[in-house]
Amino acid sequence: MNKSQARPVIFGEVLFDRFPDGGGVPGGAPFNVAWSLAALGYDPLFISRVGNDADGRALLNAMQRWGMPLDGMQVDPTHPTGEVRVTPGNGGSTYEIAHPAWDFIDREQTLAAVGSGRPPLIYHGTLALRSPTSRDSLNLLRNTHRTVTFVDLNLRAPWWNPTGAERGVVGANHVKLNDEELARLTGRPCGTAEETADAAQRWFDEWGFETLVVTRGAAGALAVDGRGVHHAPPPPTPAAIVDTVGAGDAFAAVMIAGILSGWDIRRSVARAGAFASAVVGLSGATTGDRAFYEPFRREWHAE
Repeated sequence: MNKSQARPVIFGEVLFDRFPDGGGVPGGAPFNVAWSLAALGYDPLFISRVGNDADGRALLNAMQRWGMPLDGMQVDPTHPTGEVRVTPGNGGSTYEIAHPAWDFIDREQTLAAVGSGRPPLIYHGTLALRSPTSRDSLNLLRNTHRTVTFVDLNLRAPWWNPTGAERGVVGANHVKLNDEELARLTGRPCGTAEETADAAQRWFDEWGFETLVVTRGAAGALAVDGRGVHHAPPPPTPAAIVDTVGAGDAFAAVMIAGILSGWDIRRSVARAGAFASAVVGLSGATTGDRAFYEPFRREWHAE
């Protein structure tokens, strides 16, 4: 069997975050998830699309150096590699997203990369669903390989609406979102743990997921499954918070690791919180320093 056929599939955007000082770092929620999974020993197949340009080559080279196979990466001859222009402000940062290569992930190349085997899991967010081309490729992938699906809701204005968000979670087994996103989707207050648990339970009952995980920042997280609501304790306090970019993606990566490894929900959420708490000590969502990931990888694979 081709090795790619046994890999968890991570589908969606990859891009450079650009800042006013001219600096740029690789990003995109699915890219961050795939990077962390690779570092933690879970060998993901990342499916995305870059332009035939310097940024695209830089991303492919970074993946190759990290040991991430390029089977699922597509090179677009027309559209540029994605970038997000980040403008910091007193009311929070603003983001400008152009129409890049990852809006045009090709369906035939996607199926060819996955092969005929059944992947153990397919992950995607919701930002890539803004494009009809990439949305069609994802739908074909999910319909062809009916397997466990993990959806991370990334509600980025103006590229989301309630209908689109609901379309993204149809048929999903596992869903993750934060408390602000849950409040927006349900119209219910999620200021306290009790309010969040009530809104989460109602939404879980409405959709029939296997698990629904709601992150609450420094307050921890909670998960809902068929046995009820499980409150996770607040994660360890980081020694220093550099930025919170990618903390949610780090959390999602460990939840996926838990599904692949057969951890119970409490262990998965606790470990995801601990890993996300460590990531906020980084500048950006990922690092090329393997020593950062090694304690987690060693502990989790020793069981």
